[in-house]
Amino acid sequence: MTHRFFWQVPLDHPALPGHFPGQPIAPGAVLLDRLDLFAKGIPELQGRPLRVAHAKFLQSAKPGDELTFVLQADDSGGFSFRIERDATVLVRGVLAAL
Repeated sequence: MTHRFFWQVPLDHPALPGHFPGQPIAPGAVLLDRLDLFAKGIPELQGRPLRVAHAKFLQSAKPGDELTFVLQADDSGGFSFRIERDATVLVRGVLAAL
């Protein structure tokens, strides 16, 4: 099963000013935190501890970007994920349920 969640990077997110001054991008930790929040809303994962088994950051997310978080169940009981902007993959990886 595939789950999709949508989020716009807030223009005033508190992590942006220091990452990087003058040309802010959303830190990877912010994106993974949002991924964790969305994953916890998936019924099969509720109440289960989660960890990012691996993640590959391909492009940056900027303030105001509208992102799509796509989680796809895999055979191991975990989920592959990708974070997209306009169908361009910014991050991809595997989220494991423990």
